[in-house]
Amino acid sequence: MATAEDLRAEFTAYMRENDVKYTIQDEADNIVKLAFGATKSKDNGGARTEILVDFDEEGDKADSVHFVAWEFASCTNANFAEVLYKVNGYNRRYRWVKFWVKPTDDGGVLCADGDATVIPGMSAEEITHFAFRMSDIVEDVIVDLGNLVITGDSYSKEDILALLQLLSERS
Repeated sequence: MATAEDLRAEFTAYMRENDVKYTIQDEADNIVKLAFGATKSKDNGGARTEILVDFDEEGDKADSVHFVAWEFASCTNANFAEVLYKVNGYNRRYRWVKFWVKPTDDGGVLCADGDATVIPGMSAEEITHFAFRMSDIVEDVIVDLGNLVITGDSYSKEDILALLQLLSERS
């Protein structure tokens, strides 16, 4: 039987062999972070996605991996209903990735996750494929949502105006 540590070691060895950058987010909980640069959404503010790969474990039997894109974008209260409607559509469209909107005081944040059952000793390529595919799907969603959301790599009109005001006051 494999442990979560075994699966993580297999995955990170595969990452190193293929020159894919990763970060051990939490060694004790076997969480690895992969960061992806924007390829489709440069005109939409250059949304970068991060996927957390969480190697689940029940006792000595580790045979599943959980993938999370945590708070990859946000929306305002004014856009909340429309974003929620679109997110429901994404859940019908994408089988392996689930999306949800977590309400906040000023709107909401978007999250996504997925799960895969793996076979120890043969899992690294499958885990990598799922993580890359999930990042691609999250980026598709960001592009589709367009101006309804703000990503961590983009700024709202209000943010830009506030920055311009601050800069003009300093000169």
